[in-house]
Amino acid sequence: MLATLQRLQSADVTELGEVTVPVNFGLAARVDDMAKIKRIFVQFKTEGQCQNLLANLPQAEIITTSSNMTSLEKLQAGDTGDAAIVPQSQMAALDFPLLQDNVADQDDNATRFIIFKKEPASLTAPDGTEAPTTAFKFPMFVTPPTEQPGVLREILTHLADAGLNLVTIMSLPTRQKIGIYSFYIEVSGTFAQKALLFETIGQMAAAYTVHPLGFYAL
Repeated sequence: MLATLQRLQSADVTELGEVTVPVNFGLAARVDDMAKIKRIFVQFKTEGQCQNLLANLPQAEIITTSSNMTSLEKLQAGDTGDAAIVPQSQMAALDFPLLQDNVADQDDNATRFIIFKKEPASLTAPDGTEAPTTAFKFPMFVTPPTEQPGVLREILTHLADAGLNLVTIMSLPTRQKIGIYSFYIEVSGTFAQKALLFETIGQMAAAYTVHPLGFYAL
């Protein structure tokens, strides 16, 4: 997630929408009994979704990976005693002594994918005929010029005063000056608020550097 946001900080792209894909996980291991697992490869977010399984493997060393496919690759190149938690969609193609389906704590996990086009997003409201009640999302980076106390509160006050909903906020260093952070923000609302949203963003752009990533219906 952090690596993706760092790329988006300066990317000339426009988000067109998002797709949510259900995801579940399976366990694959180079042993014939779970008690023989010595180490298990698991992606950092997947680890949090499979706590019940991991709690039943107290003897196993947990090796955190950057992606689910990396976990699978490390298992395929590993030794006896290795195991990995991998996407359930990969399980049918695997051939290991131990294969266990559906090991996630919940069966309603999902991954969100964002659809982009290679074109800078605009700070101007797009044309559209969506119903006033249709929901929208507007992601952006907001970077203040200084590090004075209360700057984040000032940024969020713009949104709160406009009655816009804050969905996500994360801070990232700008890597230009120590102490100054850029804030990744996702705002949501309804199309009845579209004009108000872009009026508010315009006011924010007068005080901060605003890098929009798009405006799309949900």
